[in-house]
Amino acid sequence: MNIMSSEALTEVKGKNSAYNYIRDSLSDKKSYSGQAPSFPQLDSKNSSTLPGVFTYQQIISIFETGIKKFLDTYPKVFEPIIASFEALKMKKLRPQDCVDEILKLITDQLDKLNQEDEGDFRKELPIDVAWFLWEYSSIERLKLRFQQPSDKAHQLLHLAQTGVHFVNKIIYKGGDTDIKFNYLKKEDQKKISKGMLSLRDELSSRCQDLSDLIETRKEEVALTLAMRAQLAENTHLGTCLEKSAVLVNFFRKLGDSFEKELGASVEIFNVVNGDHAFVVIGRDPRSDPNNFATWGKNTVICDPWANTSYFLNEIPKQLAYFEEGDENLSIPFHPFYNGLKAEQKQAISVIRQGFRLLHEKDPELALVHAVATENISLALKTINQLCEHKDIKTGVKVYERLLAEESNKQFPELLMQELIRVLPDIRDHLSPRSMSIV
Repeated sequence: MNIMSSEALTEVKGKNSAYNYIRDSLSDKKSYSGQAPSFPQLDSKNSSTLPGVFTYQQIISIFETGIKKFLDTYPKVFEPIIASFEALKMKKLRPQDCVDEILKLITDQLDKLNQEDEGDFRKELPIDVAWFLWEYSSIERLKLRFQQPSDKAHQLLHLAQTGVHFVNKIIYKGGDTDIKFNYLKKEDQKKISKGMLSLRDELSSRCQDLSDLIETRKEEVALTLAMRAQLAENTHLGTCLEKSAVLVNFFRKLGDSFEKELGASVEIFNVVNGDHAFVVIGRDPRSDPNNFATWGKNTVICDPWANTSYFLNEIPKQLAYFEEGDENLSIPFHPFYNGLKAEQKQAISVIRQGFRLLHEKDPELALVHAVATENISLALKTINQLCEHKDIKTGVKVYERLLAEESNKQFPELLMQELIRVLPDIRDHLSPRSMSIV
């Protein structure tokens, strides 16, 4: 199964591209033939699974383990439940009836405590207690706890880990919401904060400048997502939002086969009542995007801000969001306080449209990215486009500004040679320094 087209390979090859990571991760260091290798296939015989139907004894054991863990610490919550539960054990119910009774005991107790406290008591529960009660408050959630990831999810996790690693190699400066930001020197913190402010200001300014050229809200969303990814890649800066955009762009560069052959959707989600964005791949399109318990066993969470990827049933242990205080904090996702909301569905299609619009409506930014990533073919295409708009000076100005930056001193002479070969008139606009490298 090929996951990358030859056209996609041509696009992403370069100094800081996804190409090397994909090649190394998916080909086991073997020689590369021009086609992306297949994902590693799992041996289903070695995949551990739990029975789809629990026995009465299993259900009793699972519940009692949780009760014993929390009973002494939180008697207000658990004493009434355990009292009813002891009577329930005597009934010897069928497994499904036992689950239904347990769910009812818990939900009734939570509703009662909410009424007594005149507020949402569940929000005040410690995180470990909250997750235990959350799991036993619906049959879907209970199933999620024991849901085994599919073979496809294992394939997607491998790719997600590769993508998250790639993103954090590109966005190596990080952002001002990172936990590691707490441990930087004050002067380095100021540089990153100033850089993030400049990045966001430039994004806002470019969106404003292009507002008259954008015809629909859909085009605006697409262009903003593409520009966010490109600015983050150019500056090597970004928080969770920028890193999520760069990760979506990584998946875009894999080509259509990522979505078609794997059947994997790519979406950006936000944490409700929290500050965080991350990427979800493989969600069942028939599921409820607001209820992650329904997303299905193919789902993988990709969180480049936290530098991790994991299966859906690990959300209780892994998912966290940013909170600002005296220092940056990582706050665990609380099932009764936080929620999840789809910020951008069909993100690959959206960002693909955004890059088409970007090259059409903002070729200057496209040239910045082409030079920064040493993509000669894209740079030539973009400068040609600028020249067609009788704006040769703009193209040269952007090129020379980037050439003067520390990170671009090694930019290949081939680009300048190619520029002069295909655009002879560009000589009239080059500085002596640029002419000297020809």
